[in-house]
Amino acid sequence: MRLDIHAYMSISTTVFISFILLYFISKERIPWYCLCTGSLFFIFYTVLIFVYYI
Repeated sequence: MRLDIHAYMSISTTVFISFILLYFISKERIPWYCLCTGSLFFIFYTVLIFVYYI
């Protein structure tokens, strides 16, 4: 069984954003720009998958 590039991109992005959120949660403060960055990554990934069929 072989995974495609979408699975690797999804897992790596999720892990990266989770580490960033974990850092801010440990400081007991999540700034607005961190939440906006996560939303932009999500929108970018959605456009890549559903619009450009990558």
